[in-house]
Amino acid sequence: MLRRWRARYREAGVAGLRDRPRPGQPRRLSPEKAQDILRWTVERIPHEATHWSLRLMPKHAGVSQWHVAQVWQAERRAVRRGSFTSVAELRAELRRFIAAHNKYAAKPFRWTKPAAVILAAAQRAEHAMRINSAGH
Repeated sequence: MLRRWRARYREAGVAGLRDRPRPGQPRRLSPEKAQDILRWTVERIPHEATHWSLRLMPKHAGVSQWHVAQVWQAERRAVRRGSFTSVAELRAELRRFIAAHNKYAAKPFRWTKPAAVILAAAQRAEHAMRINSAGH
């Protein structure tokens, strides 16, 4: 590799050491296209299937499977400790998820635990967040 750099320097000086354009298609995905992919994922149902897949969305969006996977992975937000900064934010995200799931999924979302157990866990989380934010 050093030989190539020396040869490029001899031919063109310092300008020869700059990166050259690389072959192939540019790998960048515009923010507008990423937003389109997310919007189509949530708002549309493909006429060929019951939901979007990693093979179907790229055909519709005109991008690679890799791009769709990157967009979906960047948007995905797991519900686990440390993902949300407040209980209100967690509740809002759960409501948004349930609404979207019930609208587009084949089976509606059903709670697997009684409401009292879920509310008790939310209260414990809220209490723990107050203690942590107080600097204890």
